[in-house]
Amino acid sequence: MTIRVAAALLVGILATACGPKVQMQMIRAADVAVPSTVQTVAVIDRSGASNIGQGILGVLEGALTGEAIGADTEGRRETVRGLREMLATSARFDVVQPSGIEREQSLFAREMSWRTATKICRDAGCQGIVALEAFDSDTSDDVTQRQVERTDSNGRKYNATEWSVDRRTRVLTAWRIYQPDGQRILDDLRDRTDRYSWTGRGDSRAQAMRNLPSQVETVRLSAYRAGASYGRRIAPTPMLVYRSFYARGKKSSELKLGKNYMRARDYEGAIRVYEGLAEHPESKVRGRAQFNLAVAEEAMGRFERSLTAARAAAVTLGNGRSRRYVVTVEQRIRERDRVQEQMAPPPEAEPTGPEMIQGPRRPATGEPTPPNDGTMTRPRP
Repeated sequence: MTIRVAAALLVGILATACGPKVQMQMIRAADVAVPSTVQTVAVIDRSGASNIGQGILGVLEGALTGEAIGADTEGRRETVRGLREMLATSARFDVVQPSGIEREQSLFAREMSWRTATKICRDAGCQGIVALEAFDSDTSDDVTQRQVERTDSNGRKYNATEWSVDRRTRVLTAWRIYQPDGQRILDDLRDRTDRYSWTGRGDSRAQAMRNLPSQVETVRLSAYRAGASYGRRIAPTPMLVYRSFYARGKKSSELKLGKNYMRARDYEGAIRVYEGLAEHPESKVRGRAQFNLAVAEEAMGRFERSLTAARAAAVTLGNGRSRRYVVTVEQRIRERDRVQEQMAPPPEAEPTGPEMIQGPRRPATGEPTPPNDGTMTRPRP
């Protein structure tokens, strides 16, 4: 997670720390801006063993580290599936799955040849290739036990031993995005690590283990999330955010009415209520109405109007909550602008060939000159 996104999420959490909340969807900008000329991408897996020797080494490694046999094979599939399904939630790319590239597997150190990349895009009708270049996983279990007090069916208390198994799965992935036109590597992400954990409890170690997903399953789940996470890195994707608002005021029943509109997701009705409080004599009621108006306008996607109301609320209320919300809306506007830039259509190609529109044809010797009326003519066949 980048510092920019982490800061935005922190601000959002602070801005929604109290009060009733409304849920709204926003589009999060990608961390990597892929050129607009890349509209269709092929998603491929190059992370498999490139020869029998590497495959044998992988099996030996799994045996030595206690990894479940076949976990990485399942994990690679799930990583690619997670990426494809995340990209499907975004309107940024059309995703294709090329066939016949099984031999294009290698260790991460070797980039795909541009000859191969060009052939893949020519056959699949794409302008870019998103490749899973490397994949590895490992799983470890941490077993603990403790004494707990329990009550039997007769109400008598007794001490028992409770076992806990914390299973931690780490998935390491590496990615590249190839653009054959111009032979450009658009993203080269190495050693991306995603960690997830599960806890199983029971009256014995065996029971605690049974209450956990298998090692293969934890790798599959972790790998899918890793692929989806990379999808969010390269494409604008939807995410849910929550905004708190003021539900009531001691000297205004209208704030409670506005709350009912907000909870019914009738934001236009809520806006009418809050705008009606613009001249309320109590500054606290007026400021809370301005704050809620900003939330309702944001929910409607009218961010500039939301920012105006949020700034007015910050002046009227003068508290940290309202000032933080101003920062939140400003960040929302910047995010929208970045998304619009990333979602911009590719520039139209200049017309070429015999049908290209040209300027007035130069007349042949002895041919009358046509009037210069600014019209365009096509070349004669």
